[in-house]
Formats: sequence, structure tokens, C-alpha cells
Amino acid sequence: MMSEYGRGSSRIDRITEGLISSALREVDQRYSPGGEKPMFYHNKDHTLMVMDSATSIATVLIGAGKIKSEKLPLVRYAAAVHDVVHGLSSGINERQSADIAVENMRRAGIYSDDEIAEVEAMILATVMHSGGEHDFQANGDRLLQEVLVDADLSLLGMPRPIFWKAVLNLRREQLGRAELTKTEIEQFAKDEIGFLQSREFYTNAARQLFPHKQTNIEWLKAFTLT
Repeated sequence: MMSEYGRGSSRIDRITEGLISSALREVDQRYSPGGEKPMFYHNKDHTLMVMDSATSIATVLIGAGKIKSEKLPLVRYAAAVHDVVHGLSSGINERQSADIAVENMRRAGIYSDDEIAEVEAMILATVMHSGGEHDFQANGDRLLQEVLVDADLSLLGMPRPIFWKAVLNLRREQLGRAELTKTEIEQFAKDEIGFLQSREFYTNAARQLFPHKQTNIEWLKAFTLT
């Protein structure tokens, strides 16, 4: 997907795709099974999922005239680097990931201050508080931030097999072990019902692209009754 995207695009697009490739390598080196700090969920697979979702959401909004096409490389880069730092704490992970993005974009020497600020704001917006609210940044485009926030949670509206496999990996990551007991799985399923019910996508594009959230809620309810 990335190679097809970069083919025949502008210089800034190609440089951005290079930064994306570097970010993906860094995520893989850090969080793959053989990496520095292996993660069951927040690894390269998650990053690629968020990138794909962000690209799809942004493409719909570009087609509707709500986002300019030149913003797509920035959305893709923000998605690629949004979890390059993970395992610290909410807020710190995003701040350090944003700092890495800012440093890399400045080093490239081709991005405007506004473009750098937009990527920084998108990453910082993925901080989610216990009440379900996100840290939308006043110094960036709110819609671009909504795209990345929706992409980060797009899993909630994906078909049940994809959703369930990923959330179990998230639980494994939280507990720090691969094996889960039946009781742990059942309790996690109950917890997930409340989580899904408390979250809504910000963009209509995400609701259209990832329409299975209610189906997943109903499946979880049935699962906990078996």
C-alpha cells in the first residue's frame, strides 16, 4: 500500500513516505516479539491498522472537499509515529512520540511550521482521558485531529473476528502474559461493553467505514451470557 501510494507523487510525498518507513522500522524494532520491549497490541500491526484507517477516513473527507489532498501525507505520518513511544503513561507516550515527529520533520527541512504543528497536534490529540474525552489541540486543524483519533479507535467498528483478536491482544499486553484464563476473558468482555458504549466516532466518514461497533457490543453481551 505504501509503495503504491508513493509512486509518482510529489517530492514532499516521497520524503514523507521515507519518514513513515523509518517510523515503522522503529516501531518494529521496539515492540515486535524480538524487539526491545515486545508488545502484544501496540506494535507494528496496530500502527499499520491506524495508518490504513486514517488514510481511508482522510480519503473520504478529501473526496467530500473537507480536507485538502496535500494533508494526506501529514495524516499518514502522524499515524505512523503516534505510538512510536509506548509503555510509559498516557500523555507521556504521546508527547514523546510527537517530539520525535517534530524533530524528524524539522531535520528533513521541507516542511512548514504549520505542517509540523499539525502533525504534532494530531498525535497529541490521541491522548484520551478516563471520561472518554480527547486532548484536541487549539493550534491545529480539529478535523485532522479527529481523523487520527477515529483511526486510533477504528478497531471498535471493525468486523468481530478482527476486533476480538485485537482486543484480546490488548488484554494480554495489559496483563503482561500471553495466556488468559476463561474468567479473565469473560471479565474483559464485560469491561469492553462499557468501553464501546462510551465511545463514538467523531467523523461521519469513520462511522461509514467502520460500522460494526453496535454489532460488536451485541456479540460481547451474548458472549458474557454463555
